[in-house]
Amino acid sequence: MAADFLTLFAAALHRPLSSLDRTTALTDLGVDSFDLVDVLVALQEELGVRMFQEDLQGVVTVGDLEAAFQRRQEG
Repeated sequence: MAADFLTLFAAALHRPLSSLDRTTALTDLGVDSFDLVDVLVALQEELGVRMFQEDLQGVVTVGDLEAAFQRRQEG
């Protein structure tokens, strides 16, 4: 991806980059579903990618989310 996804994700969550890695489970982030939606919207805007619900099926970790954005960006 053009920008480092992990850096963008951490910024959207207002968390230090050092507190995340690609194996971090989204459920371990301690954010509610509304906050996660806000993060997804911010990432879509930053990356110029539109995500759909089916793109997010099976997404468990930050790395899974990054891969979903990459698939959408390439497709």
